[in-house]
Amino acid sequence: MPMPRPAMKRQEVRAMKNRILQAAVELIAEEGFRNLSMRKIARRMNISAPTIYYYYANKDELNIAIRKRAGEILYRRLSAAYRSGRDVRERGWRMIKAYLDFGLSMPDYYAIMFDSTAPKHSDYLGTELEEAAREELVSSMRNAELMWNILVDFKQAGYVIPGDIERLGMVLWSELHGLVSLHNNNLFREIGHPTRREVFETARLYYRTFLDVFDPQKGLGSAASGPDVDMGAD
Repeated sequence: MPMPRPAMKRQEVRAMKNRILQAAVELIAEEGFRNLSMRKIARRMNISAPTIYYYYANKDELNIAIRKRAGEILYRRLSAAYRSGRDVRERGWRMIKAYLDFGLSMPDYYAIMFDSTAPKHSDYLGTELEEAAREELVSSMRNAELMWNILVDFKQAGYVIPGDIERLGMVLWSELHGLVSLHNNNLFREIGHPTRREVFETARLYYRTFLDVFDPQKGLGSAASGPDVDMGAD
């Protein structure tokens, strides 16, 4: 259990917890979760190690908090995109942009969520952190549910969505995750495509192909025109 905290205002507690999370994220990105320690976090923040324990009992509790925070940030961006747009095609494109922007602008959080070997929900089963890990999983799964929802919307709009919605959602997620991971790990740079803009342009090409494949009119008003949107800065 965390040590009792000294009397602080709620905003001060939140600010300190955020600082601790940010320091932990940076250290995980640099050294990996296995090498993370409360002492290293304290050293990074120039505070005493016992201070960390006022807020988090151990690095596993920190890991769950980081994953939950990342999932919440992604959900806010995806849900805002899902609620916007003139039609399902534009909402779908805005969701793609929101996902890519999160992955490219917050690479350390993205890596902890999707690329890191840090423990995940199933690793905490049977431990005292099982309930906290379950809450994090439920919170993060809202992002997958939004992806499934937009596919249902495409189907209701007349697009021919085959088979299992959830499985198709996994295919789409895999494509987007691949773009983010290849860019963040500098693999696109190795083949001469280093910019954010090129990531978004590649995603737009993929999205137009998606529209073409699943539109029953095959390109009439879908892939032929594509979503006309701002591609963002490099």
